Amino acid sequence: QTFGGAAPESEPTVEPTGAAPAAGDVYFDSASGRLKYHTGSAWAFASASLGDQADFAITSAAAGQVVAHNGTNFRNRRDRVYNARDFGAVGDGSLHPLSGLYASFAAAQAAFPYGALASSTWETQQADLIGIMNAMEYCRQQGGGIVFVPEGLYWINGKTHVVLPSNLAGGVLVRENCWLMGAGRDVTVLKMTTSSNQGNTHVVIANSEEENVTITDLTVDGNRANQSVDCHGIRLDSSIRAHIARVKVTSCRRYGITDQTNNYDTVIEDVESYDHSNGIGTGDGFDFKRSV
Repeated sequence: QTFGGAAPESEPTVEPTGAAPAAGDVYFDSASGRLKYHTGSAWAFASASLGDQADFAITSAAAGQVVAHNGTNFRNRRDRVYNARDFGAVGDGSLHPLSGLYASFAAAQAAFPYGALASSTWETQQADLIGIMNAMEYCRQQGGGIVFVPEGLYWINGKTHVVLPSNLAGGVLVRENCWLMGAGRDVTVLKMTTSSNQGNTHVVIANSEEENVTITDLTVDGNRANQSVDCHGIRLDSSIRAHIARVKVTSCRRYGITDQTNNYDTVIEDVESYDHSNGIGTGDGFDFKRSV
């Protein structure tokens, strides 16, 4: 559950549904100016501080409105936080192909109404990827906000889903005015599945003139030892005002963070990118050709 409305000053003792707080619940604590999530036994601060980080600010404690910095000034963000686990992501470190969870495409589509399932590949899609995309698409439809991915290991596979352009395969597509936020480096991990076997695969993508996209507080693991084709960590492709901060990218079978076509007003700060190779030579941690 995500606790919306006026930001509480003390830790909630019940969900909006009346149930006790459960692991993965999220609320904005107006007293501290920070996001909290429930571990299953207690409330804990997410590592991203909404009060003291350079790219966050609270314009009104009462409203809890979140704005993000694009390198020059602050831009408004919706005061909405969408927990990826509420939309079907699991994050327990195990593989969860949809074929093992649902008997038909129609059943899977009903469970992930915003998740951009493709009928030709739904059976091999991982619930983690589609759950995050389910939350991302809903966030986009609401005009933007934060997609929060709590602590855990989430498997991302290189199978096409319908919101991706035809020349790309797999990956979390961060949509316009949306913010992909983890609980911290090495706390939230997005990892490519074994042998995705599709070229031009990426774990995270900002694509097709999407504006105001933000990726923070997580680790991207390309799992290169188990890939037979190139796999990149984060790809920026025709994005506008993309911001990446407090992210670790490791073990990709080519580039850690790469750009394609023209990207404008890109800000990257406090990012680690290392241990990349395609087996022929050392891969680049940062491969930039067309960003300004």
